[in-house]
Amino acid sequence: MPFIETQAAGGGGGGSGTVTNVSSANTGIAVATPTTTPVLTLATLDVIATDGPPAAAWSNNSKKITNLANGAAAQDAAAFGQIPTALPPNGSAGGDLTGTYPNPTLAAAGGGAAGPIGSTSVIPVVTVDAKGRVTALTSASPTLDTIATANATAANVSMNSHKITSLTEGAAAGEASTYAATPAGILTTTGDTLYASSAHTAARLAVGATGQVVGVASGVPAWQNPVASVYQSFRSGRYTAVPVTFQNASTGSTPAGLNTMSVSAFMVEYSIAVAGLGVNVNSTVANAVMRLGIYSDGGAGIPTTLVVDAGTVDCHTATGFVETTTGLPVTLTPGVYWIAAVAQTANANIYLSACDGYSRGTGAVATTFNIGCYYIASVSGALPTPAGTVADGAGTAPRVSIRLS
Repeated sequence: MPFIETQAAGGGGGGSGTVTNVSSANTGIAVATPTTTPVLTLATLDVIATDGPPAAAWSNNSKKITNLANGAAAQDAAAFGQIPTALPPNGSAGGDLTGTYPNPTLAAAGGGAAGPIGSTSVIPVVTVDAKGRVTALTSASPTLDTIATANATAANVSMNSHKITSLTEGAAAGEASTYAATPAGILTTTGDTLYASSAHTAARLAVGATGQVVGVASGVPAWQNPVASVYQSFRSGRYTAVPVTFQNASTGSTPAGLNTMSVSAFMVEYSIAVAGLGVNVNSTVANAVMRLGIYSDGGAGIPTTLVVDAGTVDCHTATGFVETTTGLPVTLTPGVYWIAAVAQTANANIYLSACDGYSRGTGAVATTFNIGCYYIASVSGALPTPAGTVADGAGTAPRVSIRLS
């Protein structure tokens, strides 16, 4: 800004005077002949801006700045000619893009089909690179076993009421079985029987003919015609005589003699509860008693284990039927058993039975088979267990009656 120096006339303070000198405080205004005839000249814009840079934004009042040189530094104003008509991105695309700007497209990242792939029988196989681009797209037809091997089932699987067909029969624990191997699939006819033909293998035994019984042939069950035998008909509350006989009973002293036990076989085909054992006394003999009991068969056709020692019955006081219930009742399950009877203290005179139904052959080949029972010697007290050594007996034996509960 110019600075004007004045001098008052006459030294008074009347408010008028003479300009004696004009000067400028900065280079923005130049002063020529400052003491005589001052001429003020405005400096160029760059000098003014240097001396007094703007302290705030300013408006160019909608006017242009013309004759502007091209800017070169970051803070320089750019001339209109320096501004491109098309700003980047422009031109050809590169990298993951192809085509030209402003509308490039994705460049192909690899082979493969475009669009959806797969069906109800195949699944898509998609290969993706590190940038998330699909580089390959194919299809595959996996089998259920490969899927199950790679992704073990973590929970139960519902078949939604549908079947699994064409299944191979399982052979180990945890493997599925075919319907044909289940009882429902094996048993096709009323009366069929299920059995194991080998370990873990179920098989069907077709219903047999009327009257046949199940036996064993080649290690597996098989229907067989029954072997003719005499059958004791046990009935609750009734007596059944053993040995069974086709003849009328005889009487007399026990054929085995004193202290020799007579054992006769009988068969139980269903479980029974024996409540009493007894004999018929034909005539009294002083001090005579009969000890009675039952043995099980050891599988070799001879008595072995004692089932019950029923104690003694009195054969010296009165004639008629006498019974013991000592140690009874006892349950006999199906199988072969032996009735035991031995005269002790004195040989009793009782009713006997001819053992036609269960006669035992002699040791050698013979023309007659008249061994109705076996004998076991030296039984003067309680019945022994095991039964002991058997010897061939006679064709008759004490008739012992078995009473069921």
